[in-house]
Amino acid sequence: PSAYLARIVLGWTHGLVPIQVIPNAVDVPFADAPIVPGSGEKMLLSIGRLVPWKGMVETVEAFRDVIAEWPDVRLAIIGEGPDRGRIENAIRSSGLEKHVTLVGRVPHGDLGSWYARASGFILNTSYEGFSHQIAEVMASGLPLATTSAGGNAEMIRDGENGRIFQTNDRTSMTSAMLEFLRDPESCRKRAAQALRDARQWNEDRLVRDTLSVLTMTAVKPRVLMVTLDATAYDEGMDTAERFVRYAEETTRLDVVVMGTGAFGSTQLSSRCRVV
Repeated sequence: PSAYLARIVLGWTHGLVPIQVIPNAVDVPFADAPIVPGSGEKMLLSIGRLVPWKGMVETVEAFRDVIAEWPDVRLAIIGEGPDRGRIENAIRSSGLEKHVTLVGRVPHGDLGSWYARASGFILNTSYEGFSHQIAEVMASGLPLATTSAGGNAEMIRDGENGRIFQTNDRTSMTSAMLEFLRDPESCRKRAAQALRDARQWNEDRLVRDTLSVLTMTAVKPRVLMVTLDATAYDEGMDTAERFVRYAEETTRLDVVVMGTGAFGSTQLSSRCRVV
């Protein structure tokens, strides 16, 4: 889904296999009516799995410098994962128990209310292929700042549709968070551009471009999906629905899934083979 990942795959194949980059789609129910960020309380937001490469511990440490200037601002971190204990320790050691909240998991449909309450979104990540989370924030109209890791540099243009900082760089991270609070008007202008950019990542474009590649081959194309548990692919999951659309659009497509269990999606199970 990104040129960054394409370069990795080219390295595996020594450049012998042609690759076409097709960005992912982001399904945001409020994309046509973007939220107005920062309405009400002063709150910054970060969302991601609580793992070391998402840099939540370092985000908390940088946020301590924000509190020195804006003592009434809060940081909400949405997500769960094995790094939760380390993040809790960082909150306590920084004396930020009243300022940082570990929200845990939030249903996807409820994220819009969090975007509406926040003044800005920050993600201190050291790895991204094509970040669905960043694409969704862009489509929501919420100002954002993130790193140039992986595919992020293909999505965010510093100063134009967001802010870029170096991973784990406390000074630049603090500066990005303070800008959300000091200069909301400039942040909103960048967010408006991000919203326009995000509209290119839509479902119809993804399906059309993918089918175009799959059907140009002389032999019957095979799509291979690897999963630990096929039962996780239920009727409402984006990936399951896209495979159904691919299968409906062309009878030449052979979808093979390596995994265990039966599909949670009855539509998908009738069109795909699990091996």
